[in-house]
Amino acid sequence: MRHRSSFDISNGGGNYNGNNVHDDQEFEDDDDDRDDCQDAIHRPLLWNDRPDYSSDDNNDDEENDEMHDANGPQQQQQQQQQHYESTAAICLCTFTHSWLLVSVFPYAGFMVIHLVKGTTEETVGTQAGLLSAAFMIGRAMTSYGWGRLADTYGRRIVLFLSLLLSAIFSILFGISTSFGMAFLWRFLLGASNGVAGIAKAIVSETAKGDDILETRGMSLSMGMWAWGFLFGPGISGFLSDPIRQYPKLDAWLWHDGIIYQTLKHFPFLLPSLVSVLLCLMDIIAVQVWVPETLPKEHLRNPSLVATDCMSWFKKLTFSGIHGQNFVRRGNDHQQGNANDGTAIDEPLTLISSNVKQARMTHSESVSLLSTSSPHTQDSPETMLVDQLHTDNGSIRIQEKPTLALFWSNRATRNHLVLYWIFSFVAIEIDEAFPLFCISKTGGLGISARDIGKLLSATGLIFALTQYHVYAWIVDKYGLAKSIQIGAFFSAPLVLLIPFSLILNSNNETDVSPETTNTLTWQTFFFLGIVLAICRIFGLVFFSSITIATNRTVIPCHRGTLNGLSMLGGSFAKGLGPIVAGWLTAFGISSGTFSPHVGAVFVFLTIGVSALITACMTQYMLNEKSPRQ
Repeated sequence: MRHRSSFDISNGGGNYNGNNVHDDQEFEDDDDDRDDCQDAIHRPLLWNDRPDYSSDDNNDDEENDEMHDANGPQQQQQQQQQHYESTAAICLCTFTHSWLLVSVFPYAGFMVIHLVKGTTEETVGTQAGLLSAAFMIGRAMTSYGWGRLADTYGRRIVLFLSLLLSAIFSILFGISTSFGMAFLWRFLLGASNGVAGIAKAIVSETAKGDDILETRGMSLSMGMWAWGFLFGPGISGFLSDPIRQYPKLDAWLWHDGIIYQTLKHFPFLLPSLVSVLLCLMDIIAVQVWVPETLPKEHLRNPSLVATDCMSWFKKLTFSGIHGQNFVRRGNDHQQGNANDGTAIDEPLTLISSNVKQARMTHSESVSLLSTSSPHTQDSPETMLVDQLHTDNGSIRIQEKPTLALFWSNRATRNHLVLYWIFSFVAIEIDEAFPLFCISKTGGLGISARDIGKLLSATGLIFALTQYHVYAWIVDKYGLAKSIQIGAFFSAPLVLLIPFSLILNSNNETDVSPETTNTLTWQTFFFLGIVLAICRIFGLVFFSSITIATNRTVIPCHRGTLNGLSMLGGSFAKGLGPIVAGWLTAFGISSGTFSPHVGAVFVFLTIGVSALITACMTQYMLNEKSPRQ
């Protein structure tokens, strides 16, 4: 019988014992080997830990390596398959999120005219801007809270809640009977939507450190915005106010029937029904394909969400006015965690965690917000720092990710500011262009259906070319140059939009309140190309600056950084439509300018602000961002 060789790793070394042991010690050595393996799992294997195996042991290693090589491709294939399936479901969720955001743009002005008596195509700008901005304002208010929930109760429960609530508020928005109700439901629709940040985290975490899978998954997920812009405006514009858009329905539908009466009283219900259908499809896809990526040791039982929220609200209500500390230190919910049987001190207050592994994996370092541990609570010593075990077994102090920490990093600060400003400019364009299209005195005076066709054509060009254009630019010029190229060749091109008035001037007619203009094919082609280029290079900017921003901090801070980025971006995207709506109303209908000159003023203002932002990228990104 071949005798085993033993080695001692109890002191961190790999001292090989070359003497053969007796047969009656073989089983004892087997137990020691198993203990050694278990110990090796929980600490890094350093170079001086590697034992000097004998020839027999080398043969054993070769056999194990062959088995590992045989299982490696199969395991990698299974990991890729799981990642592809989850990414497909996340892409559906991203498309739905894009639909919920942009589908209202073609008919926002018409909805305000329907709900607010006395408004016209020329005076609707401010209220239409408020209606469009309500979604982003709501999302900005709750994006941080959704991240905290995701880091406590898991990613899947946040997706389920977001999609379910989005379906409910979409229906309520579609049956609104006043502008105030429409604004409220649109606001709550945005507030209930936590898909964007969680989707990015899941794509990164299911890649499990594979940079290629992560890059492809992230590009596909972000690219679904293109398909949302492709189908969203076209379908919603086609389905909005069908009784007015399609007079033939009078002959097809019984006027006293429930369908006709419903569409007459709620002319913008059909796009909301599409939203509900998409949300239900996403819920099924998440249930089937998306795994829970939050580690079990950090996962609190999702069934306790309602109980914890009520407990938190009770403490906030009855203790807040006394200035008491909200951190619960009692024995509430001792059976809280279904996985490990422990409770956390406060489910809605994230607390610092001691990372027990030698290296954090990429999937663990990328989370929405700093991951909380169910076994620790903040103290004065741990409020500002975390402990990380380094490769040599020592413990170093790691600063916790805070706003002050991010803001003191010049590269991080510059990237965030550019992202927020450009988000504001980009959403201004998305809001101002449809208002320009429906204006019958200073704009093109076209219908919601024609606006939908134009935006769908733009989305088609965008969807078919954006991935290849982005990959080519990044490969050729790198991230920093890609940001600058995207900034210069996207939003500033809106300066060309007023030329469409000249191209379409030969097709203008005396437009009454009941009729609309049509676009010439030259105008349609011109606007489609201009808007497509704006969006393609806008994607180049946003994708590149997102990756570059992540590289300005260490991996375990990127989750909190992304939450901060989305928070500021949501406020910018909420403010943008309001400013664009006011700017359009002031330029076209205030009387300060003639209507056509006012339309030029609108896009001149937006275009110049975009040029200033592009110049800022040259100044603020003149130094290479550190990759920590």
